[in-house]
Amino acid sequence: MAVPDPPSYTRRGMAAAIQTPIPAGTRSPLRTRLIFSLLLLLLCASTLRYLHFFGQEHPLVRNDLIGRQFATRAALHGINPYSPDMTRQIQAVAGHDPGQGFDYPILLAVLLAPFAALPWEALRVLFLLVSVPALALAFWQCLRLLHLRTRPAITVATILLCLCSWPFIYALRLQQPTLLVVAFTIPACYCLSRQRDVAAGLLLALATFKPQLVLPLLLWLLLWTGLHRRWKFLAAFLVGEALLLACGESLVPGWFPSWLADTHRYRALGPVLPLQLVLGHPAGLLCTAALVLWSLPRLWQLRRAAPGSPEFGSAIALVLAVTVCLAPMLWAMVYNQILLVPAALLLLWSPRPAGAGLAALARRTSQFLLLWTFASVPIAVLGLTFLPASRLWICCPFLNYLLAPALVAALLAGPLRQKTALSAPLRTYSLSNP
Repeated sequence: MAVPDPPSYTRRGMAAAIQTPIPAGTRSPLRTRLIFSLLLLLLCASTLRYLHFFGQEHPLVRNDLIGRQFATRAALHGINPYSPDMTRQIQAVAGHDPGQGFDYPILLAVLLAPFAALPWEALRVLFLLVSVPALALAFWQCLRLLHLRTRPAITVATILLCLCSWPFIYALRLQQPTLLVVAFTIPACYCLSRQRDVAAGLLLALATFKPQLVLPLLLWLLLWTGLHRRWKFLAAFLVGEALLLACGESLVPGWFPSWLADTHRYRALGPVLPLQLVLGHPAGLLCTAALVLWSLPRLWQLRRAAPGSPEFGSAIALVLAVTVCLAPMLWAMVYNQILLVPAALLLLWSPRPAGAGLAALARRTSQFLLLWTFASVPIAVLGLTFLPASRLWICCPFLNYLLAPALVAALLAGPLRQKTALSAPLRTYSLSNP
């Protein structure tokens, strides 16, 4: 079949343009590559400058890993990491951060146990050296999971943008274990789509140390597994989870009631749903419930998606976006938005809905909020440089609580399928054009 002539890059031609394969020999213009490189350098420089301002109020010792390493080391010596005395010691180690405690199921201590004896500086460097390539690999697998077949240059540019986003940089700054959840979850889904059921089950079991970020995906995959009779995946997950729980029980016997009691201390800090931060408690809870109920029919419709199909990747993207909407958070916990990468990629590469209805509005809103994810850091740096007296600037990169609900609405209101013939993105988002 003859390839149609490339359409003009007008607003009406976007949907048709994204379906047009680009000849293999076409190269992106040098000028476009230079512009992207300059923008990426500007983003990196502004991020480093913002981290300097941020570090003046939040020293490097105040992060989410040093206290958990300290608690793991204590657990290996037979001390309950959930006790009130240990919580006070953890807070002292973490720079007297009142939000610190072990807080996690004992599974995190099992994962950290091989590294508990390392000096803190060594563990911090090791975390950076492991998490960055692991997340880069996960983002590459995400493109394959969603059937976004881009050129190598476009793939590298997409991964670099994901790695330079503020949620990822902030998670690195905090040494936040959510990075490990993403590094396990996305590869698990990728392996499942490639018929590697045992690896997928074991990886998903490793991610359960943060259950609030895994439970929605786990429930949908259990439904999907039963319908497709993928018993190897289920068996591998159950065996992996049983081994982790057995190791945790031998490390801290009877840890589960202690963990439940510790979660009450965490709830006293006031974590709420993302929409509750914007709309208030009653309205935010109601809107979140409506969003979840809206997503259930679509997820039920996709329950029979073939493992290697675009629909399977769409279901994963939607479930992870809903997960972020349901995860309780404080105002600075934007690192959970790393789970939105599949939904964001699917939104940007899917055909633009026609007309100006709900689908178009949700799509434009999501695109604006995604742009704000990258633009907020340079804006904050400019404000902190020229108007340092205002506290608003330091908060700018965190004021993006509507991103997850907007992405869910965009995926539900617009087309939820992607074009498998895609070979290059539009000029609006790419480094190349025909």
